[in-house]
Amino acid sequence: CNKLWNASRFALMNTEGAAFTGVPTPRTDAERWILARLAAVSSEAQGHYANYRFDLLAQCLYEFAWNEFCDWFLELSKPALNGADAADAESTRHTLLYVLEALLRLL
Repeated sequence: CNKLWNASRFALMNTEGAAFTGVPTPRTDAERWILARLAAVSSEAQGHYANYRFDLLAQCLYEFAWNEFCDWFLELSKPALNGADAADAESTRHTLLYVLEALLRLL
């Protein structure tokens, strides 16, 4: 819980006042990677829901949230968020919120 809380705080702190809709168009490799992983995890999660395998569902979402979103994507997003390229920063903000919302909905 604490890790998701901190990830949410980080996302909200870096996207304050932003209003995005729809699926983001990735501009960086990190964004392309996390969106591809989100699609794979979403598909896997839907299968686990359909088969009532909540143990596998929990493991799948835990590994994505902790090992990929929090440990990797949040760290990879920091240079883009703080960099000089405003378009990359805006795209990363959109992706950050999109993936966080999708993850929370899957949970």
